[in-house]
Amino acid sequence: MNIADQIYQLGLVKPVLDRGGSIHPLIIPADKTNGTGLMNPSILVQPHNIICNIRHVNYTLYHSENKKFQHRYGPLQYLHPEDDRHLRTWNYYTVLDSNFDIKSTQQVDTSGHDVEPIWEFVGLEDARLVRWDDHLYLTGVRRDTTTNGQGRMELSEIQITDCQAKEIQRWRIPAPGDDTSYCEKNWMPVLDQPYHYVKWTNPTEVVRYDPETQQTHTVFLDQSAFIRGLPDLRGGSQVIPYGDHYLALTHEVNLFKSEHGQKDAVYRHRFIVWTRDWHLVRITDSFSFMDADIEFCCGAAWQDNNLLVSFGYQDNAAFVLRMPREFLDDIIWGPCEAARGLDWGGIQANSWFQNQVYDEVFAHDVYRMHFPVEEGDVVVDVGASVGPFLWQIAPARPAQVYCLEPEPDLYRTLQRNASRLDVPVTLLNQAMADRSGTAMVSGLFDPSRTDMSDGRDAQATPSITFLGLLAQYNI
Repeated sequence: MNIADQIYQLGLVKPVLDRGGSIHPLIIPADKTNGTGLMNPSILVQPHNIICNIRHVNYTLYHSENKKFQHRYGPLQYLHPEDDRHLRTWNYYTVLDSNFDIKSTQQVDTSGHDVEPIWEFVGLEDARLVRWDDHLYLTGVRRDTTTNGQGRMELSEIQITDCQAKEIQRWRIPAPGDDTSYCEKNWMPVLDQPYHYVKWTNPTEVVRYDPETQQTHTVFLDQSAFIRGLPDLRGGSQVIPYGDHYLALTHEVNLFKSEHGQKDAVYRHRFIVWTRDWHLVRITDSFSFMDADIEFCCGAAWQDNNLLVSFGYQDNAAFVLRMPREFLDDIIWGPCEAARGLDWGGIQANSWFQNQVYDEVFAHDVYRMHFPVEEGDVVVDVGASVGPFLWQIAPARPAQVYCLEPEPDLYRTLQRNASRLDVPVTLLNQAMADRSGTAMVSGLFDPSRTDMSDGRDAQATPSITFLGLLAQYNI
């Protein structure tokens, strides 16, 4: 089972542990929290210590993971104190030791800036830790300042002393543009670019907030890079440097009704990699952490040669996952090794199509899932594109490969790639169809296409039948 399939089937944590990683619970004594939920921690590694913000809430979440023992009001329920139906959040500033045990913890004192809440969600939710311009901040969403729960990201400066973690300044961050949207949340702060956030991932939008003018401006947005077929990819962890790239974890949520019409949800995550000028280069498949439906990641940081990921589990537990760098590299770049040197040609103009092909051939090895290519095999590659499958199977040393690709530009790139391999290859600038000669074929490569063909784009194309191919080449 390859790494992507292991993570999909088992969750991220189990394969990480199998590769030398570790997982560490973050536990605040119950006499501080009354035993209700700890969740969604955000970790930050500083030169002399490791710190973490842990969100504490005044409820316990019940979620029926296998839908066998559902609460009478549905599979997903918030169990509140009897005298308080608000959803309240407090934040705890914690210092961790080298084993990720809590050395000290202090509730962040926000009393100097709090006002009477006028909506049912109270407090700064899912706050990420950042240090910008040598100031320590929590930045998350607050929804208790309007009667309709309008959410805005806030920037909260925290001052730390031996006995206290205290909020000393607070800014409410407007959305870029006309600032009329209902809820702005889960922006991902960019660790090495002060006051910059990734607001959206697909397409990537980067914004900058100016604390002096209290205005927010979009500094990067490429609508043409939108990839259809993906869910909304929201934050997420901080955005952290990753070699010559940026890395973050995003989340996506499927909100739906159970079979009895009651609220339910499934959360999943992905690793996202950008170039330093914000062009998406990798979006992994979605995954859980510990095979649960309700999980949420608020933190990512480097410690030596390990990635630290902090996440919450079912709104009731907080963890730090230590992941060896080489395992992360395998997740992100492992499939790329098989693709190294492949000329993608004109496909690079369509990131949606390139990602589709890359994932099918290199990340998931779909075409060899049931029938591995072995030495001496004869292989027919229908719709060979620029030759990624040919590139992948070349080390197996098949006896002969027949590649059919009707699109002229892709076919020329296929010729270049095939010429660089020591494999007997026959190339045909034709489609496989139900008749030889010319056939109407849909779904040919289109640089502007960002979804699957609906069959209405058929065009006359040189073609050959499967039996015709066998006869022509005496296969």
